[in-house]
Amino acid sequence: MRDRLFLQLNDRWALGYDQLQWLLMKADKGGLKANLSIPRARWRAVSFIGSTKRILQRCLREKRVGPTPEAKTALDTLPDTFKKWLSEYEAPRKMEAAE
Repeated sequence: MRDRLFLQLNDRWALGYDQLQWLLMKADKGGLKANLSIPRARWRAVSFIGSTKRILQRCLREKRVGPTPEAKTALDTLPDTFKKWLSEYEAPRKMEAAE
């Protein structure tokens, strides 16, 4: 499975996903100040959340991930479940691919 990053939470943390779950990703030591646009940045999945946004938020608290204000706003707008988010997130991409 291929995982994709879609939300930079801060300089050391990002949120990714695969077809089964959200992936809480941490930049390796060499990836500090990493940026999602830099393909060489090394990200490592540390939490796998295939259920609800509430569980995702709990993982963020447990790992002491302090999202930027922009990331916090984006997290607040996520649907309540991963499956709902995935269907909403991928729908426009599937339409673009079909055109």
